[in-house]
Amino acid sequence: RRELFILEPRRVELWRYDGKDYKRVSFLPLPAPLASVRPRRDMGTLVVADVDGDGKSELLVRSSVHEQCVEIVLRGDKLEKRRTLHDYPLMPIDVGGKRALLMGTAGPGVDWFPSSALSVDSGQANGSTDPAVTTAAVSSVMQLLPVSFYGLSATQIASAKGPRRYAAALDVKGRLYIYDGKLSRTIGSSAGIGVGFALADIDDDGQLDVLSSEPVGPEDQDRVSVHRLSGAQLTQLWRSSELGGRVLAIAHGDLDGNGKQEIVVAIAPRRGRIKLVVFG
Repeated sequence: RRELFILEPRRVELWRYDGKDYKRVSFLPLPAPLASVRPRRDMGTLVVADVDGDGKSELLVRSSVHEQCVEIVLRGDKLEKRRTLHDYPLMPIDVGGKRALLMGTAGPGVDWFPSSALSVDSGQANGSTDPAVTTAAVSSVMQLLPVSFYGLSATQIASAKGPRRYAAALDVKGRLYIYDGKLSRTIGSSAGIGVGFALADIDDDGQLDVLSSEPVGPEDQDRVSVHRLSGAQLTQLWRSSELGGRVLAIAHGDLDGNGKQEIVVAIAPRRGRIKLVVFG
């Protein structure tokens, strides 16, 4: 099944492809206390991952409207809350050979995450991890990431040498840092990146691609570009036209079942506006 999860300020929506178009099949109001202190702009993070090791993916979301992160499971066509966590979900990581979730805190009045305030949630079914191992893992990540960053992204691609994992962080100056999947070393960087970015193998050639927004001129206009990682450098493959707003988030996938991946972007300031961008 081809599905899209969309995070609104106060709810999560599930949209599913019916062979012709995407239609909303379920939504869940975010059942968490409202935030007493808000950042300078609305924020939200959404992570889909099997964090607890039960073989099924969970959906972890937090909007800056709320004080808590909510873990959601999909039962048939229904979204159900499983538990709540503090902080913002950022990306899955390995801790002591087990999958865990890296969490971040955005301080009062800011719209970025300090690397000095990261934490790890190991899920419910994974069992306990040695606190010393967890502390060492978080400390290692803190030293590698920028002092302050807007967000993280991670992916795994199928290459000729087997599966490879990558991660990336966008610092507050617009420089993107690319890391190996274990978050142990930096393998590339690029400047001039907008707030929206994602890692992928968009053309299924076994090489890492970076999907990113780029500011166009002084107005609130962005476009989307695709770069390929070649050695430690990013080489541009493609660039869209102006998209009519600021790109806040980027996702990708074979949305229509034609065997090719498409790019989906969320655009501000028009509330709830998403746009499909075809790469090629």
